[in-house]
Amino acid sequence: MEIIDRETAQYIVDTVKSVCGKDINYIDARGIIIASTDHSWVDSFHEIGYQVVTQGTAKEVSGDEGFFGVQKGVNLPVFYHGKVIAAVGISGEVEEAGKYAALAQKITTILLREREMEARGSRKRSKISYMLRALLRQDITDYTELKVFFKENSLRESGKYRMAFVHVRSDVFEEGMNNPVIRVFEKISPWYTYEYPGEYILLLKESDTGKAMRLLRELTGGHSTDITAGMGTVKELSNISQSWQEARMAQKSAQSGQSFCLYEELGFEMLLGNVSEKVKTQYADKILKGLDPEDLHMLKVYYSQDMSLQKTCERLNMHKNTLQYRLNRIRDICGYDPRRFRDGVSLYAAVEMQSK
Repeated sequence: MEIIDRETAQYIVDTVKSVCGKDINYIDARGIIIASTDHSWVDSFHEIGYQVVTQGTAKEVSGDEGFFGVQKGVNLPVFYHGKVIAAVGISGEVEEAGKYAALAQKITTILLREREMEARGSRKRSKISYMLRALLRQDITDYTELKVFFKENSLRESGKYRMAFVHVRSDVFEEGMNNPVIRVFEKISPWYTYEYPGEYILLLKESDTGKAMRLLRELTGGHSTDITAGMGTVKELSNISQSWQEARMAQKSAQSGQSFCLYEELGFEMLLGNVSEKVKTQYADKILKGLDPEDLHMLKVYYSQDMSLQKTCERLNMHKNTLQYRLNRIRDICGYDPRRFRDGVSLYAAVEMQSK
């Protein structure tokens, strides 16, 4: 039995073409095109695609190299549990084509993950995902069905719950039930779902908050550069979408070394979280105009050390006179003195806005 059938493969190539407008081929392990945006290519042999599947490496075609059934573009392998199961070829300029071929790879991975979950008896899992999304987006078309879901899952409409939001770098873990992130979620709550790309949502009973905080701190602490998480405040189910928004804001505020954050713990970050990206960019550009990346890094460390010259010098391995010179230089360039309270607030806010 084919891991990806022709109908699914055709869905993938049609979806990607709707985004980029390029011709795409989906090639099976035999090198045969099983789906294509150009139907005349279906069932023909794709020489480069066959090489990609057998060798497991991407191949670029920048011109007419004379390969059979091949056009200019990029061909990428599609992996499933560590094995190459197919190849995706997309026509066009190499750099641009590569981005869309990678999108086809990701869609395939997501579809296979969903299929694997269903094969493990996750009809309930699919229903949980649907209901959670309906609650969060307040997009409820059938409240009767929602009430049945509450009853089946022992959820009370007037009960107290929290939302947690977890972001995982998409290239860190393979999708599917063997994902260590999923194993942690199973210990925390049965009500979780996946959102592309690399985003997970968890609904928690208030009574499970302590356990969830401990496990999420352990998870993010062990992968501080790859996983961040946030948790919203306690709400009733009818208002749980607000807890979700809070959890997203808390996750955005999580930094390396403290990769889990409670919304209740936020201070200045609450203001930043309610400022549009456009305004953040405009403000940071205005305040930090003329400063280079080295200046910005120094300011970030300086404010993280409560403006202590000694601690900043220790962190940056810098002489005190050099640091003072650099702070004066920043003042002269942008007009804001990092050591004055009002100017320091403006600089700190701008640095934080730029890093979010």
